[in-house]
Amino acid sequence: MVLDVWEPEPDLNVALLNKSDVATAHIAGYTLEGKARGTTQVFEAYSAFIGHPQQVALDTLLPAPEFGRITLHGPLDEPTLKRLVHLVYDVRRDDALLRKVAGIPGEFDALRKNYVERREWSSLYVICDDASAATLLHALGFNAVHHPAR
Repeated sequence: MVLDVWEPEPDLNVALLNKSDVATAHIAGYTLEGKARGTTQVFEAYSAFIGHPQQVALDTLLPAPEFGRITLHGPLDEPTLKRLVHLVYDVRRDDALLRKVAGIPGEFDALRKNYVERREWSSLYVICDDASAATLLHALGFNAVHHPAR
């Protein structure tokens, strides 16, 4: 079981946490892309409201990711997918942090307030020589393209 939202937050049901496989401190939307996307939506709505509509390209607001481009050769298997996922974001870190502070008053909110910068899978450009790998990665949210091997 994977949990990100807790009732009633910020109180944490430690018994439920102990039954979960993966648990995080309600961090959905806390990615750098998510924050930038929300900001641009507000800006674009406001600029339209005042009669001067403007569009902002999200990628112009974001810094280069730590890992920006990967080339994948051959079909996508589970170990390779796991490595790609963890290259961008390893949820086990957030799970461990939450479990470490479970039951300590104020720590749930502190985790959220001091959350480290995290990128989305779309920040990783994956060049695949296997079409099905590119299709699957794209469906999962990676910025994946198919370029056949020469």
